[in-house]
Amino acid sequence: MTTKNEDIILKRINQLEGKIDRIEQLIMLILDEDNLTEEELLRVTQADKLVKEKAFDKLVLVK
Repeated sequence: MTTKNEDIILKRINQLEGKIDRIEQLIMLILDEDNLTEEELLRVTQADKLVKEKAFDKLVLVK
């Protein structure tokens, strides 16, 4: 594997780790909230399923 490929892979791993950290932060925030709508609960459930299946590319960025 070339250095360029290694750099690309390391960059992608770092991006994924950042996304996972952000997901963890959002989940912790949600767990602190008592009043979630059904839509929010559904989105949390879907995101949890995607994380468990390691389908990170299917997660939708929420700002």
